[in-house]
Amino acid sequence: MQSIKLKTAFKALMVSLLAYAEVSGASDLPPKMKAIIPMGGGGIFARAINPWSNEIYEASFSDKKLYIINGATDRVKDSIALDYGPQGVDYYRAADQILMVNMGTESLEIFDRKTKTLVGAPIPIPGHHAVKVAVDQGLGKAWVTSMHGGSVSVVDLKSAQVLQYLRQKSGCLCMNSSDFRGLENPVVD
Repeated sequence: MQSIKLKTAFKALMVSLLAYAEVSGASDLPPKMKAIIPMGGGGIFARAINPWSNEIYEASFSDKKLYIINGATDRVKDSIALDYGPQGVDYYRAADQILMVNMGTESLEIFDRKTKTLVGAPIPIPGHHAVKVAVDQGLGKAWVTSMHGGSVSVVDLKSAQVLQYLRQKSGCLCMNSSDFRGLENPVVD
């Protein structure tokens, strides 16, 4: 399983690099690259990997879409049109859901992976400028960072409730999936 996860992670990195190459106008593919995956106008702010279904999720801020890429074919297989540019994205296996951060409404939105529809109401996130989300698959919790004020909100995904609001004393805190494990000695509001 670890080997599959590493291969999927590497593939997601390559997809992102290829998407950047396309947006930036690079014309030659590096050696051993298979293809450039067209995904619209660019502005990829976040990505997540679903190794269980071999899907890669690319959140495009400028297109206001979430692109769903088939990891086996390296092609965009679907997209979710949004009324905002998603800042963060991750996948929650237990409920087969895709989580996205909406900075405009300071909320976490949860989508059913199969139907691509919003599940319940958006979850309000305290702080200012919610930007990234990381899911702890074992605990069933999402950690959502807010850029200004350096805060993290801990969301229980079963109840869709914010359990804790953690704030560092100063600075900006931005993260990607799994970075939340480094949070130590937070100030709890």
